[in-house]
Amino acid sequence: MTLLITGLILFYAIHLVPTRPALRESMTSSLGENGYKGLFKLVSLIGLVLIVYGYGQAKIASSSVNPQLWVPPTWTRHVAYLLMLFAFILIVAAYVPSRIRDKAK
Repeated sequence: MTLLITGLILFYAIHLVPTRPALRESMTSSLGENGYKGLFKLVSLIGLVLIVYGYGQAKIASSSVNPQLWVPPTWTRHVAYLLMLFAFILIVAAYVPSRIRDKAK
């Protein structure tokens, strides 16, 4: 499980770098454009490999087809149902001329 979590943190952390322009520019100035891209690809690949390998280890440890990595609280199911009701209304309103679509713009 530790490898899976480490891989997820590594993968998401490297993908947050482009959202910080100052950090990205400092990395490209020190490594060069190709160096930055190469480092980005390498760290992303390492994170992805750790995710896949860690998931495999979690699958073996739990001895089930799909290991349950997290159990959400029961009350969140009801919140999700309620939010999906509004989501479906907004999806339909996006394509049908109505006051809802006018207000959502």
